[in-house]
Amino acid sequence: MRIIEQVAEGCANKTRGEDLFLIPNRREAIRLATARARPGDTVLLLGKGHEGSIIGPGGALAWDERAEAEAALRALGYGA
Repeated sequence: MRIIEQVAEGCANKTRGEDLFLIPNRREAIRLATARARPGDTVLLLGKGHEGSIIGPGGALAWDERAEAEAALRALGYGA
């Protein structure tokens, strides 16, 4: 969470809970970002796409960024 807070410090003119969301759970963050996106918006998923795991307090968890993004989009009615 400390790293997320440091990134947030650089988000000038943003209001938490309105247009700035600090979500440590990556799956939840992807789902919120895709759900809030509107026509013409671009959602960038940066930093984990090339990695096959997320290291957390309980150890490594398998992770597939593309599959998570596709699942989020399917949940919104996009794709097959």
